[in-house]
Amino acid sequence: ECTFNGSVDSSTVSAWYGRSAGFVAMSTANSTLSFRNCVNNASIKSEGIAAGFVGESFSHAVTMNNCTNNGSITGVKNSTRGGFIGTVSLNYASENINYIITNCNNTGDITQTVKKTHVGGLIGSFNVTSADAKGTANIIGCTNSGTITFTTYNSGYAAGGLVGFLDSQGCAVTIDSCVNMGNLSINQNYNGGIVGTVGKNYATTVAIKNCVNTGSIGNAITKGYWTGAIVGYSHKDGLTVDNCYNVGEISYSKGASGRSNVSGGAVTFTNCGALALNTDTESENLTIYNSLSDIATAINAVCKAGKFVAVEHENIEGLFSLEFVPAPVVVGAQISSVKTVEGKKVVDVRFLAVLKDADLERYSKVGFKVNAVNTDLTEGSTDKFGTTVYTSILATTDAGARSYTSEDLNGEYIIAITVGNVPAGATDTVELSATAYVTGDVTDTVFSANSTTIKLTAGKYVAS
Repeated sequence: ECTFNGSVDSSTVSAWYGRSAGFVAMSTANSTLSFRNCVNNASIKSEGIAAGFVGESFSHAVTMNNCTNNGSITGVKNSTRGGFIGTVSLNYASENINYIITNCNNTGDITQTVKKTHVGGLIGSFNVTSADAKGTANIIGCTNSGTITFTTYNSGYAAGGLVGFLDSQGCAVTIDSCVNMGNLSINQNYNGGIVGTVGKNYATTVAIKNCVNTGSIGNAITKGYWTGAIVGYSHKDGLTVDNCYNVGEISYSKGASGRSNVSGGAVTFTNCGALALNTDTESENLTIYNSLSDIATAINAVCKAGKFVAVEHENIEGLFSLEFVPAPVVVGAQISSVKTVEGKKVVDVRFLAVLKDADLERYSKVGFKVNAVNTDLTEGSTDKFGTTVYTSILATTDAGARSYTSEDLNGEYIIAITVGNVPAGATDTVELSATAYVTGDVTDTVFSANSTTIKLTAGKYVAS
């Protein structure tokens, strides 16, 4: 729950040494990083690697949940840029890789004026170079709305709305329910709405699913390189793309179809395509719709990061734009003291989520769908909802009572729903999985991209 304001400028430091970020310039191989509900508002300018949160990560394990980068990232010499992480460098055979990035949003613009640079709205370069390095990386429910700009032709490098360069030998990568809304104004070899390039040096296992690109991708190069709506280029086998769609306009000088989901490489596609409004353009996998509302319905069927809605312009009748409504984000749970009800020991569990960019007039109720599994494998579910949201909430901790504001939790409003009478006897172990949602007459029901799970033994928190 940290916020960093101000600026970081290492533009006069040699690129070899220069790693700049809002929170951590460089993390070591044996370290574990965890960010929850954190915000970087600082502008970052560097000759070397630069990012909003972590410049270069050698960490085996990194968790980022419900974090936002609003700071601009500017590079003045060669190196990698990312909204959250500049470069992930994992080259040790013994590594047990565990990267979990969920519900994170980049709004900061990323600008590069020189060559030899990978850039991504979330991660500039994710590079695993050891075949014996095992583990997983999961990027779930994340968005980029920052503009990525290159002013110099960059041979052999990549730009992506979420990840620029992805070479994950020995590590399985999943990118699920992510959205790129940022425009890519680039002069680059490999350019993709979600990932710039996959598997350049190593065979890799990457799954991209339920993702949407709505940003425009403009490629000014004249040497026939690669631009794709979802992935710019796939060099090796092992990439699967499922339920991914493009709405953004793609222009380039040469290369494969501008409305294609990927350019080049051996890729397994299922249920993918491009959506366009009232156009005579003919292209492979292009579906024409008569209204933005129909396009919104189509992409909402797959993407879980939030919902797209067609909203009429305030001042121009009949002019609609496609707007994105973020899903609620689960931020945790609070557990009461053990009490006795009708002779049984129980606790109450209050789940918390936040709303971002919330227009409350759109919503009629907020709630959680909760699934519970008890010691004896008895399973039950409940739907708890209400009509009230909060800007602050009181929590009791070991240090006493503390008021958490919605800003502390990186949101505009807090959703708080209590599930009562959870078994808390000496032999009771209960696992609760909760998914937040909001319902409204404009957006219908919008579910959080992923659930939170907590485990209680005798009414005490064990794990999540």
